[in-house]
Amino acid sequence: MTWVQKQGLLKHISVTATGALWGVNSNDEIFYSNGLNHDWLKIDGLLKQVEVGAGGHVYGVNANNEIFLREGVSAGNPTGNDWRKLDGLLKFVSVGNQGQIWGCNQENEIYYRAAPDAEWQKVSGKLKQVNISSCGQVYGVNHNDEIYQRVGVTPSNPIGDSWDKQSGKLVHISTFPGGVYGVNASDSIYFKNHGDDSWTQMDGLMTQIHVGPAGHVWGVNAQDEIWFRE
Repeated sequence: MTWVQKQGLLKHISVTATGALWGVNSNDEIFYSNGLNHDWLKIDGLLKQVEVGAGGHVYGVNANNEIFLREGVSAGNPTGNDWRKLDGLLKFVSVGNQGQIWGCNQENEIYYRAAPDAEWQKVSGKLKQVNISSCGQVYGVNHNDEIYQRVGVTPSNPIGDSWDKQSGKLVHISTFPGGVYGVNASDSIYFKNHGDDSWTQMDGLMTQIHVGPAGHVWGVNAQDEIWFRE
């Protein structure tokens, strides 16, 4: 397996179940692409982070930590129509396959929301980044780069029961049904299977990485270059 570069520059990237991409650049401009060999399409609005779930739900946060949902997204209209502002303030969001949201605010407090029109629920613990997979596994990292997995998450108990500390240290994490990817403070890339204690270092250097439900692995490096794991 090797890394293949895609044209363009982004500081954050997110991949859909079909391999399509959403991302934002250093000016908080938003872009969409159908995949590796397709051009980027600029989307209206400004966000510092954008995230797409397995069900196609697209959320993002801007420089003021305001939260937005992309409305009108469908298979026939994958870029949607416009942005709808939600209540609350978060610095980072992650989206599940049913449109449920996990996020962290400026104080590293953790929140969960079952749907766009639901209420925010505060979750125990503190994390600077959190990620939910298409199968509902939830991982996060705290201000000390310690890694945690949420225990007890089920359809009937979507916020789970407690946090289980994992081995290793990461600054950013992404989980999918096949395992967990992450990057550390030195931009080194690591992978482990669910349930494993040890991490395997991968080749390359990335500042952020995202794995889609089908296992598509994308990342951006310190130069904002965009890479795909082929």
